[in-house]
Amino acid sequence: MKPMDVQIEKIIRTKRKMIALQMTDDAKLIVRAPFSLDDDRIKEIVSK
Repeated sequence: MKPMDVQIEKIIRTKRKMIALQMTDDAKLIVRAPFSLDDDRIKEIVSK
């Protein structure tokens, strides 16, 4: 199965333990992630 190519509109880093994905009304993806998670790992998680 081929991973989807998803465009991330914004990454918001906060003091949290888990990642959260939010789709806006105009179909844009907002990712809320912990400070310790780097961009490559976030993109890997989102593409799954």
